[in-house]
Amino acid sequence: MAAPPPTAATPSTPTRPTSSGIPDGIAPASAPELLVGSCEGGIRATAHDYTPAPIRDFTGFEIERREAGTDAWSVPAHQGYDPRHDPAYVTVCDPLPADGRACEYRSRTYDAAGNYSPYSETRAMTVPAG
Repeated sequence: MAAPPPTAATPSTPTRPTSSGIPDGIAPASAPELLVGSCEGGIRATAHDYTPAPIRDFTGFEIERREAGTDAWSVPAHQGYDPRHDPAYVTVCDPLPADGRACEYRSRTYDAAGNYSPYSETRAMTVPAG
């Protein structure tokens, strides 16, 4: 029997089959920590997760950006991490023009089945006009 379609009370969750063929609707448990700073030509965003390596429930990080005051997010980084590092992290130098605009960043982790963690806190930074 097919499951009923999602409603406001039962939102849709991505469920891709795992290697066993069983759908995995379990998202990574916690939001990563996000730090922003400057890098040559833009803004550096680094997402960290301090979950010990043997029990990490994610395979990569996604970092999103938007211009402050807008609604549209873009993705400057969607990538796996080096499992040899503890904590796990991904860093991107997001090239932006030096025009004085403020950008906001947020991050989340994802697993092999396409499930996403909650978002980190939003961080903002301005590229000084040059």
